[in-house]
Amino acid sequence: MVAIKALAEQRTNRPSGMLRISCPAVLAEILVADFAIQFAENYPDVRLTLDNAKGTFDPKIDHHDLAIHPAREVLADSELICQKLATTPYRLVAAPHLMASIGACESPADLVGHPGIGWGADAFMSRWRLLDTGDKATEIDVELKFSANNLNIVRQAAIRGLGLARLPISMCEPDLLDGSLVLPLRDWAPPPITFYALYPSRRSLTVAGRLFVAGLAKFLQDRLRASNGRLQSHSEVALEPKSRRASRKRARRSGGS
Repeated sequence: MVAIKALAEQRTNRPSGMLRISCPAVLAEILVADFAIQFAENYPDVRLTLDNAKGTFDPKIDHHDLAIHPAREVLADSELICQKLATTPYRLVAAPHLMASIGACESPADLVGHPGIGWGADAFMSRWRLLDTGDKATEIDVELKFSANNLNIVRQAAIRGLGLARLPISMCEPDLLDGSLVLPLRDWAPPPITFYALYPSRRSLTVAGRLFVAGLAKFLQDRLRASNGRLQSHSEVALEPKSRRASRKRARRSGGS
């Protein structure tokens, strides 16, 4: 029946029928849901279901047509077809008042031993890996004061100043722009996360599935590129010497004279 439906779709080239997608809850909330709703509006003949997943890799997705899965490492071998969608940068962040108590930091070593917020996806590890802009790696040990298995909770705890945190750029961008969170080290960040689309190799995706995967890849790449651009512009202004910023403001007020 699955093969017959897929063949019918391919011949009409009109997406229709059921499309069942599994995606971790936080990823769905901050990125995937917007695209999924837009997709359902554009293709009314597709009955789309977006289910929350635990976020751990599961080689069995029998009840879904495809799964969206984030991973730092290469996924374990399985019978699933694995298609890369996008890679999202992470940022090491902290509340401004926490950084005021820590003091100015020039290298990752300056953060060793300070409070951190653990995350369930990495088994609440207190040793964190950081990469600089040239992909040089180092590790720091933090003292976990609070931990959670949900990134939204990690973000809330970071804003409250419970510790350093590692958050995806798509989640912490608004907080960095409004000053609720800051970057302790501009040139160092946690390793990025790659989003994958997984689907069974024993059958091909339907037209709806192929359109969803292709569209989601472009949506994620565009969204993450825009976030990077906004943060880069904001970072350049924030790091500009105050005297120079004051001079620019005076020049604008006087018409540039």
